[in-house]
Amino acid sequence: MDSGKMFYQNIDNTNILIKADTMTMTYWPFLEYWMYSAFPQCYGLLNRLVTYYPYSMKWINQVFGNEKEKQVSPVCHTVIADEKEITILMYRYHVEYRIEGKKVILPCLPYRAVENLDNDTFLMLLPIVDADAYDKYGYKEMCVDLHRRLPEMALPAEHREYWIKELAYVLTIGLLDDDGAEEGPLCSIWQETEDSLYGAEWWPYVNELHLVQRKIPDILYHSCAYMTAPEGEDVFLWAQRTLSEWISSLNEK
Repeated sequence: MDSGKMFYQNIDNTNILIKADTMTMTYWPFLEYWMYSAFPQCYGLLNRLVTYYPYSMKWINQVFGNEKEKQVSPVCHTVIADEKEITILMYRYHVEYRIEGKKVILPCLPYRAVENLDNDTFLMLLPIVDADAYDKYGYKEMCVDLHRRLPEMALPAEHREYWIKELAYVLTIGLLDDDGAEEGPLCSIWQETEDSLYGAEWWPYVNELHLVQRKIPDILYHSCAYMTAPEGEDVFLWAQRTLSEWISSLNEK
């Protein structure tokens, strides 16, 4: 594993399609779902969304079904970027990625690989873009690009400026900086149950894992634990195992 840049895991060949004419950022129900599910670590954005546009559970239930404790199969969409096949797996409350069939945990795609893509594909790939580390593409440059693209999306005009600043901040914070203060980008691993989203957020510069839980459709996150990685452990395998064990322990109660 290259300095923890990516963690891979084989997946089943699962594929459920949303109608092509609705899987676009110009269709408000999909864009609303995308902002909630693709950026769950963007707390300011989520708070703004839940205030003005409450969670679209009706749309999610129509797409994924609403059976209690049902194991939801992801909706899959495949694109080509940076000469690689990238599969986007959309769950009810979070999004995962595969590059050449292998799971991506950390941002690893250079910004140059997405900057000339169409708006829909550009936004779909932003959660795995590591702009600054590869291209020195920082907050100001990201804001300019998002300003250029957002008028083509369904987001109401009165909230675009806030959304641009919040998203640009999340995408560029925690990446490599000139002073070497941080060793790499924030890693976030997500798992969900029928009514909750669970996360394990790894902060490399403090060597600490943060476990969080969010009840759906509420936005409030509950901080549950902070822990330091054991010496000699592969931190991403350990984080994934820790998250799964924690969720299992909660369900047993």
